[in-house]
Amino acid sequence: MKHLISLFISLMIAMTIQAHDHLSFMGIPIDGPIDKMVAALAEKGLIDNGKITENIAQMSFILNGQPIDVLLVADEQTGNVYRVSVMTQPKFKWKTLKREYEMYQKQFFEQYGVPNTYEMFMYPYNTKKKMRKHELEALVNDKAVWSSFFKEYAADDTLIGDVSLAITPYAHLARVVIYYEDALNSPVEEQNEIDN
Repeated sequence: MKHLISLFISLMIAMTIQAHDHLSFMGIPIDGPIDKMVAALAEKGLIDNGKITENIAQMSFILNGQPIDVLLVADEQTGNVYRVSVMTQPKFKWKTLKREYEMYQKQFFEQYGVPNTYEMFMYPYNTKKKMRKHELEALVNDKAVWSSFFKEYAADDTLIGDVSLAITPYAHLARVVIYYEDALNSPVEEQNEIDN
């Protein structure tokens, strides 16, 4: 099973490369109308679960018997897809989450290079010995940050897009989430917020 997951990650990374100055997901450029990208990913075997809103579509696929959720987000003004979010199933144990996160992190490191990484627990989970065993609780209570940020550049050092990996809370559990964001299609407002 670990070999199949590793093979999928390698395939996903290999297919998530630049295409005409756009970041790609599974070989499909993160660009153009949302319906067009949904159709292209459906041809790759993803299941179209419909639109949540006019600018957000939900898809899924099965990996080793477990569903993986995918959200496509389009800019409200241009209608172009700019973000793809990949979400694993929630986990009950910190060790399982951390192992999954580290597996993706290793694969992304090989593709994108050294990330900016923030991996820490906050008070009281970082100080009291008995609290150190409550990692999942710390995540759910927003007392932990477990994220890695990668960048994809063109040959001329122009930013193509960002890939973020994080362990995020989900109800009383947590899961690994991967965000692919195309630099050219990213909404101007978000770029200005990041620049400030």
